[in-house]
Amino acid sequence: DRADLVERLERAQRHRTDTTTRVVVVGDYKSGKSSLINALVGSAACPVDDDLATAVITSVAHAAEPQASVSYRSEQGEELPAARVAPDEVRRLVDEGEHDGHPVAALSIGVPSPFLAGGLELIDTPVLGGLDSPEAVATLMGLPFVDALLFVSDTSQEYTSPEMSYLRHAAGTGTAIVCVMSKVDLHPHWRRVLEIDRGHLRAAGIEPPLLPTSSRLFELATAQGDEAYAVESGIPAL
Repeated sequence: DRADLVERLERAQRHRTDTTTRVVVVGDYKSGKSSLINALVGSAACPVDDDLATAVITSVAHAAEPQASVSYRSEQGEELPAARVAPDEVRRLVDEGEHDGHPVAALSIGVPSPFLAGGLELIDTPVLGGLDSPEAVATLMGLPFVDALLFVSDTSQEYTSPEMSYLRHAAGTGTAIVCVMSKVDLHPHWRRVLEIDRGHLRAAGIEPPLLPTSSRLFELATAQGDEAYAVESGIPAL
């Protein structure tokens, strides 16, 4: 009579037999998660704006043509079958978290991306109340069912206490972790922050890869065909 445990077992079984490699992308408010995903897949898959924050789980996978679908929740909290939506509707759905008056459970976006073509799926997560919020706890509970965690932090400051707490708990699940520092183009002191963050990770007994990146610099490099800029952005290394 424990439907929640049945669901977890079913998810575990699907994960065992599924050939998709799932990487969940986590970070605090405006850490640059969505921009990073767009840089990796080479497409504006996730809406990005100064006033926009991801409100629902958004998965990005390979598709021959751009496409999107939305899953709803019933009044009882059950997830209903997915329905196709126009790709240009994605921005509003990410922002509002509802469609036709129904709460959105998740969004699935398909883009023609060679990076994803081998079966990689990137999952952008909402962290509406910070990394110590119920939403963040929910992503921790889901880590056993994904293959890796991409943890994104803004280089304007060193890791905060909630960020370190999240990383310690994530490491405890045994999930592979890669830490990403975003927006190095905006913060000249990012190298100092990098060393401080490495110290925090060592003190916590966890030493995942810690990579500095700039999605904006990679975007410029792609537009101008500048390989040196691309390398400096850190995206190819990631």
